[in-house]
Amino acid sequence: MDLNKLFSRFRKKLMGESLLKALLAATAFAAAAVFITSLIYHISIEETPLLLTALVGGSVFLVSFTVFFLLRYPTKKRIAARLDALGLKERATTMLAYQHVDTEIARLQRQDAISHIEKTSPKDMKLQLRPRESILSIACLCLAVVMLLLPFNIFAAPAPEQTEDEARQQIVRELIRQLRDEVQEAELDEQLKEQLEQIINELEQDSQEAESDLQEAGEIQQSIEQLQEFLEESLTKNDIGEALQKYPLTRQLGEAISDGDGEKVTVAMNTLETQVLENTALLTELSSTVLSALTDSGVAEDDSLYSALAQFANTLTLMGTAQEDFATHLHKLFEDTTAAILAALEQQANLEQQLSELLESLEEAKDQLLGNQEETQPEGTEGENQESQNGEGNEGENQEGERPEGEMPEGQRPEGEMPQGQMPEGMGGENPGEGEGSLNTMTEGIYDPVSGSVTYGEVFAAYYAEYLEALENGTVSEELQEIMDQYFSALG
Repeated sequence: MDLNKLFSRFRKKLMGESLLKALLAATAFAAAAVFITSLIYHISIEETPLLLTALVGGSVFLVSFTVFFLLRYPTKKRIAARLDALGLKERATTMLAYQHVDTEIARLQRQDAISHIEKTSPKDMKLQLRPRESILSIACLCLAVVMLLLPFNIFAAPAPEQTEDEARQQIVRELIRQLRDEVQEAELDEQLKEQLEQIINELEQDSQEAESDLQEAGEIQQSIEQLQEFLEESLTKNDIGEALQKYPLTRQLGEAISDGDGEKVTVAMNTLETQVLENTALLTELSSTVLSALTDSGVAEDDSLYSALAQFANTLTLMGTAQEDFATHLHKLFEDTTAAILAALEQQANLEQQLSELLESLEEAKDQLLGNQEETQPEGTEGENQESQNGEGNEGENQEGERPEGEMPEGQRPEGEMPQGQMPEGMGGENPGEGEGSLNTMTEGIYDPVSGSVTYGEVFAAYYAEYLEALENGTVSEELQEIMDQYFSALG
């Protein structure tokens, strides 16, 4: 008697049931593990790492599925018990228990059991799945999903409102960190990075002594001026290019270097090479011209652009026109010098770009401290403002652009006089002290003779930067320093 063949029809049915039950149990345990993992990270106010959560959930699922499937695997005993539950009245279980007993009664019992089993269909076996198993699995899965979707800082206590000093310090800390990161990531020489780090360190040290947003903005403005001065000193192409343009022979090369245009530099050098080959007498003149221009530029000798041109001029002096391979040596010299000039110009262009990014970061931080926010212009007003700027529709100017008699054209006003309509509220009226627009905000517009149309905060920051520079130079007396400190403290 082959029981495996007899029970095979029912084993397939019970195998599916066991897989389904193991799947529900494993899902419940895996979801619970994910929920607990995410809950721990939420309590710690840390973002839940998805990779770790997936590993935990997957591992628990595999282990749970394997265990529960093995526990519910349809063995012969379980199949016999399920068959007896269909109305066989212990026939299948008894047959299984006495399958090896060779007596007449046992043989008759087996025949009777086999007869009833063959009449039974697997469809008669109902799926024994308790509702609580499905409900538990779905509930655990929902809890895990909800916990993963919740913000990781939901259990965090609300952050206390920042004071003005704390907000200012946070802005400066973020600025210093951003500046350091940009300098470290910049493709610059270590010497240049050290000089930039020194400017950042000075800003960090000076900002610790600032007592208001205005003073902090003044410190940042001073750093901006230092970076701009550093940029002007580093871009030697301007000084060297202007010096070369003073001489007719090197004017084209000077213009190309000033523009920082590599193609123009190559064309200019090729032109000079052709001129020298056609007239070897220009060899000495070109050498002396380049050396004179370098001296006039005032650039340091260790500068890469200066070194390339100086080496070029000195080599020209040593070259002899009588040598057989003069043209070959001359071409090699011009080719190497062109490559050195282009490398120096590329280095300066890279430095200019990096410093521009630093200046942009400083300007953004200064505007944030001064409260200067970009205002969104309502739709439809852009054209009207443009017409107003162009003078169209103004009563004081006719359509042909003629101005009323006695009115000075724009750009020819006396120095320090404000354009009409740019006078800030509360200033310049008949009663200066009665205006509503007092200096209660640093975002109010003002016309400054030096800076143009700006805000009060930008003007004060620029003046405060000049005051700090005067302090460093020692040109401010102690009595005046006390007065100025009180003044800027009151403004802040």
